[in-house]
Amino acid sequence: MMIFLVLFIVWLFGYSVISLIIKEINLVLKVSLSMLIGLGFQAIFMLVFDLTGIPITLYSLLGASSFITAIISIKKYPVYITDFHRLKSKNLGLAQINFAWLFFLGITIYVLYGISMKGIYWPVAEYDSVTGYDFMAKMISSEKVLKVSIFQFSTNSIEVPRFIYPPLIAGSYALQHMCGTTSPRIIPAIFFICLLVGFYGSARYFTSNLAAMIATAFLSVTPELCSHAALSLTNLPNAAYASLSLILFYLYILKKETSWLYLSALMMALTLYSRSDSIVFSGAAMIVLFYDAFKSKNFKPFIIYSCIANSLFVSWTLYTKYVLHSNSSDFFEKTLFWNPEKLDKIFTYIGDFLVWDTQLYGIVFWLFFLLLIINFRYLKHDLTQFIIVSLVAWVFYTFLYYQMNYIQASLDAFMKASYKRGMFCFVPLVWFYIICNKRSVWAFNKIDQFLYK
Repeated sequence: MMIFLVLFIVWLFGYSVISLIIKEINLVLKVSLSMLIGLGFQAIFMLVFDLTGIPITLYSLLGASSFITAIISIKKYPVYITDFHRLKSKNLGLAQINFAWLFFLGITIYVLYGISMKGIYWPVAEYDSVTGYDFMAKMISSEKVLKVSIFQFSTNSIEVPRFIYPPLIAGSYALQHMCGTTSPRIIPAIFFICLLVGFYGSARYFTSNLAAMIATAFLSVTPELCSHAALSLTNLPNAAYASLSLILFYLYILKKETSWLYLSALMMALTLYSRSDSIVFSGAAMIVLFYDAFKSKNFKPFIIYSCIANSLFVSWTLYTKYVLHSNSSDFFEKTLFWNPEKLDKIFTYIGDFLVWDTQLYGIVFWLFFLLLIINFRYLKHDLTQFIIVSLVAWVFYTFLYYQMNYIQASLDAFMKASYKRGMFCFVPLVWFYIICNKRSVWAFNKIDQFLYK
């Protein structure tokens, strides 16, 4: 099928971009990030083409991708050769594979296959997608612009809220429509695969193969998250970008290498280009970076990260305001206020979602709270900055729902739908802490010693 050739070209573009940014990176993680970055840049090309009057077609997008890939390859071909030799020598960090690892890999592949087939078989039926994301994707594919004809009738963000979302998700769905397929359901499956592969690759920096695979398998069967791999919505793709961008940010905090700073900032920029409410993750990372900059008196990393991470968010905000003449801030109260009744209702829902109702996220938050209690004495020395940036992002995310004016729908409706799905971003982060904290690493090292005796 044409779509798979297109996706390969997109992946190759993302691979070349990563090769330009960073040389030493886990190959499994690189494979995952390549597709996410490749798809993200297709949406960036769409914005550039729309502003410059170039038609948004499959050929213009692939032409731009192929040209840039060729230019980067001329300069970075030694990196490609190194990666090839790593593949040839099987140096993928999989030296210690056992039956348990294969068992959990089998579970993960089975889940991926089942949910992908379900998504591909059924047509798009989700209200938000039919009236928004997939509709927008079809219009982009048909009209070859981002400022589609629906904006001739209304630019009110309350009336057409899903059309003013940043274009990464709709643009990714549009790629499949440009290839002549009738459904964009392959793309959500691709995002789900990228999330799981990227999670496994990043966890390998901290823990064993078996531990990383077990966490990946449990992540894949998280009930609500898994179900969205068969739906054409924005939350699962956004979760892939947001969670991996924060893990990459933590890797930068540990390594203090500029290449990791650039890579994490680029992934954060694409996170904000998938959903604007992801500004909470950028804000949390910037707070941690600013604190480090204040202590070290070196503000350069903070400035670099802030500029790159927020560049696409600012670009899309300016585009919606001055080109589409819309304003997404219509959803929020412009001033701070105190409403204890509203706050109590929000936290009641949060308690239900995270603690009492295991049908949404399984046991992941139970394990997280349990390990926080067990590791309480060691929190200052065990994934401290990762916990801080994740918790600050969650506080900011919850505050957004407190500040909403609920003109479009009630607080109950938003909490039961939008907030619940938005928590997908935090599920991989919680699993990352569960499997990568020092107590868990110690336990799995003991298991590995037993298995390989």
